[in-house]
Amino acid sequence: MAANTLSYSESGLRVKAAFYNKKAMVYVEGTDDIIFWEQFFDKQVYKVEDVGGCGNFKSYIQRLNNGEKSFVVAGDLDYSTYKSPICTSKLYVTTYCHSIENMMYCPHNINHAVQRLARDSRIDSIGEIEDFYNRFIAGVENLLILDAANNIYNKGVSILGDSCYRFLDKDNLPEIDSTLVNNFYNSKVGQFEMHEINAVKTILQTEPRPKRLLIKGHFLTEAIRIWINKRVPAVSNKNPQLNGDALYETLVTCHDICDPICKERKHILDQIGEVEQIIDFT
Repeated sequence: MAANTLSYSESGLRVKAAFYNKKAMVYVEGTDDIIFWEQFFDKQVYKVEDVGGCGNFKSYIQRLNNGEKSFVVAGDLDYSTYKSPICTSKLYVTTYCHSIENMMYCPHNINHAVQRLARDSRIDSIGEIEDFYNRFIAGVENLLILDAANNIYNKGVSILGDSCYRFLDKDNLPEIDSTLVNNFYNSKVGQFEMHEINAVKTILQTEPRPKRLLIKGHFLTEAIRIWINKRVPAVSNKNPQLNGDALYETLVTCHDICDPICKERKHILDQIGEVEQIIDFT
């Protein structure tokens, strides 16, 4: 029986953890999610496993909604905080930000990556990273508004996608090309009602989280990859050129845990603490 299908009976799901000599399973959407979530769950207690995609993932969430308490589901928050909750169970653990990539691309994590790639722990790029984020998010804020509205109101319009590269200034990578953004925005905005756009603007204005945590994480990936590839040779005699896989391997786990702990990590760890109060390990 394939591990990423929902052919398992309820009893089968309950004994699956025992097969791995663990107390409970943590189910995530895809293989890229496993290493990220493993850093938060006690490996002596939990086995993290992907379910093979969005369709199966939703089915596991539904099992939690139906009262199952023998396993955990962990996934991206997305824009769900602005909609009716897709899961009412505390066994559904989510990111504080839109997706795991937003957390992976924390300025401190990027700074640590630059230090390691440059072989120099004295390098401090935090200010430069934050300045870049401010410029980038300001450049695509209107697209963030449309993307959120598209999700909240189920418009079925493709906005951000999984890569920002088409919106970058090819003569000044990885900066945003405002003309490309404006042209795209003008081509899409007519598919939304003004009240929908205004409602999202109001939501974002009252959001306590930085906007870099609200935007789709995948959308940021290419900009972060290029930024690191340019930053390292600018501050050292090293010239690594990370591809997408190498970027993931470099940033998927947090290497510079802040003190006090950041809100992103605390959010996840607090939820896991609640999980351990209600999960059925029998």
